[in-house]
Amino acid sequence: SLGFTEEELMVGGLIVRTTLEKDPQTAAETAVFKQSPANAPDDLRIGLVSIRPGTGEIVAMYGGKDYLERQLNDATQGITQAGSTFKPFALVAALEQGISLASIWNGDGPKIFDDFLGRPYEVSNYGNKSFGDVSLLNASAVSINTIYVPLGIKIGVDKVIDAARRAGIPENVAMVPSPSVVLGVASPRVIDVANSFATFAANGIKAKPFLVKEVLGPNKGILYQARIETEQVFDESVMADLNYALGEVVRAGTASSALRGFGRPAAGKTGTSQSNASAWFTGYTPQLATSVAFFRDDATESLNGIGGLNSVTGGSFPARIWNAYMKAALKGQPKLDFPAPTFIGGVEPFPIPDPVATIAPSDAAAWCSTADLEGAMKDLKEFCTKALKKYLIVTPKD
Repeated sequence: SLGFTEEELMVGGLIVRTTLEKDPQTAAETAVFKQSPANAPDDLRIGLVSIRPGTGEIVAMYGGKDYLERQLNDATQGITQAGSTFKPFALVAALEQGISLASIWNGDGPKIFDDFLGRPYEVSNYGNKSFGDVSLLNASAVSINTIYVPLGIKIGVDKVIDAARRAGIPENVAMVPSPSVVLGVASPRVIDVANSFATFAANGIKAKPFLVKEVLGPNKGILYQARIETEQVFDESVMADLNYALGEVVRAGTASSALRGFGRPAAGKTGTSQSNASAWFTGYTPQLATSVAFFRDDATESLNGIGGLNSVTGGSFPARIWNAYMKAALKGQPKLDFPAPTFIGGVEPFPIPDPVATIAPSDAAAWCSTADLEGAMKDLKEFCTKALKKYLIVTPKD
C-alpha cells in the first residue's frame, strides 16, 4: 500500500525525504549537547521532539547520542511518567465544564483523598508546601497538586482522560481512571506529549504527527506522499484560556527559566514525576511545540543529584534545553501572539504579579530599618480593597 517493499527501501535506490529541517535539527542537537548536565550517568536518557502545530510535521528530533551504540529512540520509543505535564488535560476538561480560571481553591497540603477503591490517597505539593486559597490560574502557574487532584475528582477523571486522548495521547498509553491520573502517573513517549501540546498551540486542531514527507523511486517518480491529517478537537475559546494559563507558567511560574532571553510569547508546562524519576518541559509558540524529557533506563531510579542538583525538575535542564533550542529554531521568524483569553465563566482572574529579583539579607535589613512599613501596610490594604471590589472571587459550589 506504500508503493514499495521493505527490500526496495533498503537496496532499491529510493529517495526518502523527511520533515526534519536542517537548522532546527542542528539546533536540537546543539542544545542537548551544551545544556545537558556535565558528568551525567551513562543511563541518563534525553528525548526531544519538535512539531509544527496544525500540520503534524516533525521538524526536529533528538533520540539519543548514537544509534550504533543503542538502538532505541528516546524520543519516539522510550517511555516515562509524565508528571505534571498531564495537568493541562484536567484544566481543559474543567474549562469545558465552565470552571473559571478565577475560581478559588485551597492549596494546603498534604491532603488525603479516596483512591476510588476505598483506600486513602495522600497528596502533597512539591517541597511539601502549602499555598492557602488561590485561583485556578495561580494553581496552574505554580503546579499545585492539592488543587489539581480535587479538580480532577470534581470534573470527573474520565473527562481528564478523554481530554488527553483528544489532544494526542494515544490509546496504547495506559491511563487508569483514578485521582492520580491528573498528576501524570501514565508513561507516554516524548512525541506523544509534544503532539498533544501542538494541539494546544494550534488552537484545538490536532494533527497526526509524521516524519516521512515523501518517497521517490530511482526515476524520481513519487511512490509515497504524506497527507496532513487534522481534526478540530477542542473549542477555540477553551484553548484561548488554556494558552493564557500555560503562558503564566513560563512567565511567572515553575518554568520561568524557559523564557530567559526568549523575547516572544510562549506557553508550556513542567513535569516532575514521583520520586523525581523523570523531568519534563513541554512548551510552545504558535509556530512550534517542543517537548524535552529526562529519565533513566530504570523507570524507578531517581534523577536526584544529576548535574549537582538535589532534584532535577522540569524547570531545570529540560527547560534550559528547550530555551536554547527554540531560540535558535525560531530565529528570524515573526513573533506571534496567542488569541486573547475569553475568560470562561465570565470572570477575569486577578493577574499574577511579575517575578522580582531577591536581594541580599544585609541589604534587606538596611532597607527595613529605614522603610515606612506602617505606611506601606496602609497602602497595601487600600490596594487590596480596591482589587477585591474589581475582581469577583468565585468559589467552587462544593
